[in-house]
Amino acid sequence: MIKMIFCSDIKGGIGFDNDLIYNSKEDMKFFREMTTGHKVVMGYNTWVSLPKKPLPNRINYILCDGECNIEENENVKILRNLTELVELGKNEDIFVIGGAQLYNSVIYEDIVDEAYVTLVIDICHSADRFVHLYKMEENLTKRELLKSFKFDKYTYVLDAHIFKYTR
Repeated sequence: MIKMIFCSDIKGGIGFDNDLIYNSKEDMKFFREMTTGHKVVMGYNTWVSLPKKPLPNRINYILCDGECNIEENENVKILRNLTELVELGKNEDIFVIGGAQLYNSVIYEDIVDEAYVTLVIDICHSADRFVHLYKMEENLTKRELLKSFKFDKYTYVLDAHIFKYTR
């Protein structure tokens, strides 16, 4: 089963300058709990942006259709296209973890079975990477609220809700 997990503002903003726009301990804890012990798939830029490589207790797959300078081992694998990603998800759960180009590719190819979205009730005007939330909601029409929380961003408090989307 192919799953996605991400945090966005209400317009689908997820990143700025190859970094996350929100850094919430609650959201990071949810991400770890959901993905630990599973295979995770990310684009090359997401791999490069990770402060610690590979993500521990997960097999890290990097989608890289061109030249990439990544050494494969038991915890780091290369995927060359979405077909390989689909094959990987046929027999087990995998999590697509970013970035925006990969999220949008799997959304528009309609190959995602579930999405876990932390929706922050905010608009980050500096965001330069976006997930197409409306298209995702066309494909995954059922939405369930899993949890709500608040977190501090600089001098103000933001509300956030974690939703599970399914078909």
